Amino acid sequence: MNTLCVEISNELASLMNPHEKSISRSSTLVGEEDLFNQKLLKYSSQYIRKKPSPTKKPSSIEKLIIKEQPVGYLHWTFGKSIKHLGSGTGGSVQLTMNHQGNLFAIKTYTSTPTSTRILDEALFSLQLNHPNIIRTFEFVKENDQYHAIMEYCPYDLFSLIQQDCLSFEDTQYIFTQIVCGVYYLHTKGLAHRDLKLDNLCISQSGLVKIIDFGCLTSFKSSTLMPLKKEIRLVKGICGSDPYIAPEVFSQEAYDARKVDVWALAVIYLSMVTKHFPWEIALTSDSNYATFLKHPEKVLHYWLPSNSDALPLIQSMLSIDPQQRPTLDQVVQDSWFQSLCA
Repeated sequence: MNTLCVEISNELASLMNPHEKSISRSSTLVGEEDLFNQKLLKYSSQYIRKKPSPTKKPSSIEKLIIKEQPVGYLHWTFGKSIKHLGSGTGGSVQLTMNHQGNLFAIKTYTSTPTSTRILDEALFSLQLNHPNIIRTFEFVKENDQYHAIMEYCPYDLFSLIQQDCLSFEDTQYIFTQIVCGVYYLHTKGLAHRDLKLDNLCISQSGLVKIIDFGCLTSFKSSTLMPLKKEIRLVKGICGSDPYIAPEVFSQEAYDARKVDVWALAVIYLSMVTKHFPWEIALTSDSNYATFLKHPEKVLHYWLPSNSDALPLIQSMLSIDPQQRPTLDQVVQDSWFQSLCA
């Protein structure tokens, strides 16, 4: 065996076996340009937030989108909390049941969000209508706290994978649904920017539901003209370490669509191998550094029994975002089309 082959074999051997350790949850990072240096010097799984802007009177459009209700409205309309479902970006989620026996997931924002941020999230969430997107019924302000009332899904994808509840065929079907949901967002001129296993729920009927739109952004210069070809680049770290595309860690503006495509590929690898391919897409991570040197060999190592997926997954993990496919191209791929057949 020549020297190069020995070197590659040693590097691949140093990769953590996908079946030796289960995946673990990671927190969402939300920040702006002034946080880049801090992130590059020391990354962690803590929330990074901008300081809230000074409180100001709600605008007329905010009053239309976010309904201010009297104290007790949530309890009367959606019932009392029967279970804590978890915490997300800036809020916690409770399961409630009303008098008719209907279940709801209510997100309460624990920190006071900026008026613009909560309004954007409300405006985007309420207009979304797709089988693979969680349905948001309304946004409410009660007793100076903001709440989002959403449909309830009993399972989350992270737990199902961690508990080894899914077959290989299940993961393929689930992946097609995730892609379809994100594709829908992109057709609306919106990018999620925080795609991860924790933000993917499964309904009682087996439908994937994409949740948590706290990092959602418009990549169109005007959301009223979704077919306009001009792409608006964005800045700022947003997402969770294992899923964040490498260009996000630079101080340059990036295409949010391509960030979603990268995250989808990481999700696919995580579902199939039950392990994250790396902890973070920085050269300080040994697994990622090996991937940079030998991407095809590393992917063959991770997906030895699913070689048909390799060309697409490898292209979705192109380091250069301009070489990464758009979701229009992903859904036209022959392997992905075979999953939908």
